[in-house]
Amino acid sequence: MSSPDESLQDTVLAPLDAANLEALGLVSSVRGGKRKVSSSIWSLDSTATTPFTSSSSDEQTIEIPEVMRSKETFLFLGLTEDLATTLWERWLDISPDDRGPDGPISFLSLAETIITGHDEDVWCVNEPWINFITSLGFSNELAEAICDPQYDGIRFTGSAKFWLLDTLQLRWRSLEDLQDMSRVSYTPSPAQSEMDRMQARWPSDFHGILSPGPVYYLTLQKAVAQKYAAFARRRSNSSATSVIRLEIADSILQKYKPVRIEHDSSDMWQIIIWHSRSGRRRIPEPYSHLDNVPVLIGPVCRADDSAMEKLGSWTEVTDRHILMVEEEVWNEKEKVYESRNRRGIQYAFNGPDIQLDLEANCKMELRPC
Repeated sequence: MSSPDESLQDTVLAPLDAANLEALGLVSSVRGGKRKVSSSIWSLDSTATTPFTSSSSDEQTIEIPEVMRSKETFLFLGLTEDLATTLWERWLDISPDDRGPDGPISFLSLAETIITGHDEDVWCVNEPWINFITSLGFSNELAEAICDPQYDGIRFTGSAKFWLLDTLQLRWRSLEDLQDMSRVSYTPSPAQSEMDRMQARWPSDFHGILSPGPVYYLTLQKAVAQKYAAFARRRSNSSATSVIRLEIADSILQKYKPVRIEHDSSDMWQIIIWHSRSGRRRIPEPYSHLDNVPVLIGPVCRADDSAMEKLGSWTEVTDRHILMVEEEVWNEKEKVYESRNRRGIQYAFNGPDIQLDLEANCKMELRPC
């Protein structure tokens, strides 16, 4: 459901592209303001084709809104029927001059204000996450995606409101990407655009000690990257989630002299995490120089800021606050691969200089997860 004057220029799929895809059996006709599309049209592999048929399984097809700014899009984002209706009526009442992207009010922001305008939040394991999310007007499907137990290690690094906002943005961007790909003028994103997407959009482990500016959290461990990507895919309504693989020359790392945040041989990691994740604690003088270090290396913390704030001292930070991932490790003696739990390790790249180096000198590859 959308206003007639907006629907033609605001369709997710360009009309000609939609007609061609429909002829190929990759999308269905429009019904009730929605159409089913084959998950392969989101694929990074342009040769992938999974034709849509009436018997296609849910895993092969995704239901998307026909029009980008519509009530059906609010439903796609994960709002209930009642809340989607309310926000759609509110959107129609806004003067066209005030609507985004050039106006002061964006379509997505209407849904986001339901979250940001709510004073309460939940963080902890024993709090009623699903009840809280659905009480705001979001669907059981969205709540269950965020609260999937297999991703608890990541979920508890943030609050319910944080993951709600992140999930809405994920789903909105999936429609934007599909809309871009459907336009004739679309060209693959340059490295700079991909680097912009990779910037940490939320407070992370070292945000309390790093100087303001772009920060990128990367890992050498494929298992860590895949775990985060799988959680994003679980919460997204598309199959477009991918892992970005960067090949960084040793000379670049050596140039910026990485600093390792020690855990086994000292209390350094516990002290920095406890101070940094709170955001209100002053970093002790021996570590104050780290704010301008371009590359920090250390374990990934699995607790959110509120959990750190509740701890009375850095001495209460223990191994249970470290994200663990299962990796395949080669057993030389037995000549077999074994599954072992390993600490998740992150590399924090901080500042515009190293950002430019990464953009100019690193090989980047997108891989579907």
